[in-house]
Amino acid sequence: FILKVFERILSYNQNAKLFLVGDGPLREEVQRQAKELCIANSVIFTGVRSDVNRLLQMFDAFVLPSVYEGLPVTVVEAQAAGVPTIISDNVPKECMLTPVVTSRSLQDDIDIWARHIVVRANEPKMDFSAELTNKGFNIDKTAKWLEDFYLERS
Repeated sequence: FILKVFERILSYNQNAKLFLVGDGPLREEVQRQAKELCIANSVIFTGVRSDVNRLLQMFDAFVLPSVYEGLPVTVVEAQAAGVPTIISDNVPKECMLTPVVTSRSLQDDIDIWARHIVVRANEPKMDFSAELTNKGFNIDKTAKWLEDFYLERS
């Protein structure tokens, strides 16, 4: 799905790049599909990374068109980075913590997804760190809470 959407995005912007972060058993299949769609030169397979927070800083948009998700931490991380984020309607609404996130149906036409991503990718990044901290998403505060919790029980 994301490859077909990206193929359409390339028709609007030939300089666009798609970063696929992570790895899994379908990687070779996805690479094959990228070649078949003649977009392989614009798709970067990063593999598993420990610096996703840095990658997010360079992205114009973050897209998660999942068929099924729990509560994806990646969506929270994208919001913390202020990156316009587009998720499928299968991703739980509980991860929509800031106005930077919008949701689209996987039933929508590929062109609707592509146009929506292009529009959102041109929006300025905004700092939502205070808002996320207020909603309990702060690694320092969470680590301190866990430390206190375990020290009280020992």
